[in-house]
Amino acid sequence: MKNRQHKLLIDTILIAWVVLWIYYLSLNWAIFSVALKINLGFAVITGMPFVIFFILGLVMLVVIRYSHHVYLLKELNREKDEQKNKSLLEKDIEILKLKEVLFKMQTKDMNDSSTSLKVLQDKLDSISAQMVDDKPSDEPKPDTKKPS
Repeated sequence: MKNRQHKLLIDTILIAWVVLWIYYLSLNWAIFSVALKINLGFAVITGMPFVIFFILGLVMLVVIRYSHHVYLLKELNREKDEQKNKSLLEKDIEILKLKEVLFKMQTKDMNDSSTSLKVLQDKLDSISAQMVDDKPSDEPKPDTKKPS
């Protein structure tokens, strides 16, 4: 909103400058058409001072208008960059949240797997213990008799 007010103010001043000088020119053409010697300090030039001052003022106002326009463009680009960075950061946060959920799921699956593997290992141990207890001895017992 402020930028629009500044732009409107600059445009109003520019238009008022031109209108006032055109009004002054139309009523005082004889003054505008007079060529005078103007001392610039380092040189003396012959010219129409009112026309020179009109052109200098107009150029200054156009430069102010242009610099304000450039400022507005830079400000707009900065705001777009900030918005773009904000959206990228939001996407990064979302990706990190998804990674966190995935990691929790993988950790839970690994815990479940290790628990089920431990239960399976315990069952295998008990089965192998039962097999050892129930296993008949197929090995021959050593003879206590000595052959003669």
